Amino acid sequence: MRRLLALSLYLFIGLPAILGTLFLVPLRGWVLDRDFYKSFVSGPEAREVLESPALYERMEGPIRVGDDLVLSGRAAGKALKASLPVQELLSAAGTAVDSAFDSLERGRNADRLTVNLIPLKRALDRGIPEFARVYAAEAPARVDGSPGSDLVLPGQGSPRDLSVRPASLSETEFRELLRTALSEAVSAVPDTAETEKPLPGPGDAFLSGAATPRDALNRAALWMALLAGGVWVAGAFVASDSLARRLRWLGGTLLAPGIVVLASGIVLRLAADPLVLRFVQDPELQRALADPALKVVRDWIRRPLWTVSAGFLVSGSVAVILGGGLSASRRALRYRDF
Repeated sequence: MRRLLALSLYLFIGLPAILGTLFLVPLRGWVLDRDFYKSFVSGPEAREVLESPALYERMEGPIRVGDDLVLSGRAAGKALKASLPVQELLSAAGTAVDSAFDSLERGRNADRLTVNLIPLKRALDRGIPEFARVYAAEAPARVDGSPGSDLVLPGQGSPRDLSVRPASLSETEFRELLRTALSEAVSAVPDTAETEKPLPGPGDAFLSGAATPRDALNRAALWMALLAGGVWVAGAFVASDSLARRLRWLGGTLLAPGIVVLASGIVLRLAADPLVLRFVQDPELQRALADPALKVVRDWIRRPLWTVSAGFLVSGSVAVILGGGLSASRRALRYRDF
């Protein structure tokens, strides 16, 4: 009867709490770490992605910019390669992450999450003149009267198809028209991106004393670890009066969730590449990711998955070693008594 009570206590409270602790503790270290996200969007890997020539050489077919502008993919790729302000974009991306975390860390005083997009708009606007110059020189020309030769000018409707340059427009006129259209598209981007503060959930009252989301996450991890540890130890004392059996209980009940978390880390590490390729559904992008010249793109997207799997591997290994050590202590104790 005592063992049945201990098993019920473990299955319904202890096991979920132990698993939650083993999964939450490694996530806690990076999920609200602004440096992790800044290194992802503005680090060396992001720079290599933006500076990879193959990324722009694979752009084909029409590209829609905003709601009412269509460009030639091939010409746009060459223009982006020549004009993209990489350093400014990386700096703007890092600033956007900082603004998001600044609003997030205001905690209860923040009514919404705000991301500042002004530096990103300035970076894009800076590259427009060079982009327009290269694009106008590379865009295919189409003779008047052929299908698709009509050009919708600003104020005449949408979409504006600038994927070809009509023969009625000189390269200079086409370049100025493109600059105007791109400037309008960038200006249409809002200065800030905002999301409303989530409605209070079941745990809001429990975590209401936390000053920031990071404090709330740390508090949740701490209380979950205390609950898991209390139920884990209490179950051993409820299950048996024998020290050897208590050690066996402690070892076995920790070894099982440790194996689950460790296996999750291993599977996630092995499945990182297939998950990345599956996430990118477009066949052309999948071919690009498989290209050796764009290996850095795959590594860049795979990096967060590897970070998560590394945390699971560490916490799972600690639980397995501790559980195995307790089980071995039980065997050593029985051998000594014998």
